[in-house]
Amino acid sequence: MSESVCRVVKQVACDIDTNIIQACVAKTLLQEKKTGCATVVFVSESEIAKLNKQFRNIDAPTDVLSFPTQTPTPQQGNNAPYLGEIVICPDQLHISKKQEFAWEVCHLVVHGMFHLLGVHHEHSEQAYRAIHQKEVALINDILQSQ
Repeated sequence: MSESVCRVVKQVACDIDTNIIQACVAKTLLQEKKTGCATVVFVSESEIAKLNKQFRNIDAPTDVLSFPTQTPTPQQGNNAPYLGEIVICPDQLHISKKQEFAWEVCHLVVHGMFHLLGVHHEHSEQAYRAIHQKEVALINDILQSQ
């Protein structure tokens, strides 16, 4: 399996270690036996509200949006295909404890990665439970190893 790459862009402050974000992407890919690159972007409430309106026709901020690449192709200097972008709004996470905040950010990244990999749950409670179970196991593993 070729090296997984995750680029993290913080357009707003987000008190989480970039290495944790990269571990979330890498471990999700490893578990799903996939390769790829992704970008995780942290944005303001106004920016995510604008994106939510533009792409989902919902005029409100949200916590996370995933934008899969339509035709994944390798990035320059990397053999792994570019899968897309996960956009997260830290201000939409109303969690006060740092440990809980890290867990929730990891959850959004891992959940977003499943969407970039084409795994969806919107129309099935059973699919949601199966994905959620995988997410929880991955996140707990990632945070225990940090």
